[in-house]
Order: sequence, then C-alpha cells, then structure tokens
Amino acid sequence: DSYHMREIIRRMGSNYDVLDFWSVHDSFGSHASEIDKLREIVITSFHELYKESNVNSLGKKISEYWSDMSVEEFNPEKILKSEYMIS
Repeated sequence: DSYHMREIIRRMGSNYDVLDFWSVHDSFGSHASEIDKLREIVITSFHELYKESNVNSLGKKISEYWSDMSVEEFNPEKILKSEYMIS
C-alpha cells in the first residue's frame, strides 16, 4: 500500500511545482479538475505493481488454512477495465 501511495504522489506531482493532493490510508483526493488524472494514475500504477506478481499462489496458500474461503483467479488485466477500482 505504501509503495502504491508513494507512486501515485510521485506521478501526480511530476508536472507541477505545487501538488494539491491529500491522502488518508488508502484514500486519495485532489481538486475536481485533477480527478481524471488521479483516477488514471491509480489504475495504471496498481496494474503495473501487480502485473508481474504471483498473487494467485498467495491466495491458494491462504485458502488452504480457511477451507470455506473460495479464491478466484486474479487477472491483473481486469484492473485496467475496472469500473470500481477507484470511484
């Protein structure tokens, strides 16, 4: 989470002398005029972070301990098309 937050702040501020951005835990905010840019950065940076990781093996390992938990196969490409990744 902290790496993702840092990456969003870095990308949001890359073209500005002053960055108007706020964050609390995993919530981000900016001026209304920057929301589309913020949304794009959150989605693309999250995708880049997880496209090479092996999250599926972690989910399978966790489900071994909680047999009543079902784990769906994670597809990082779905992040790019997600309507609710950030809203």
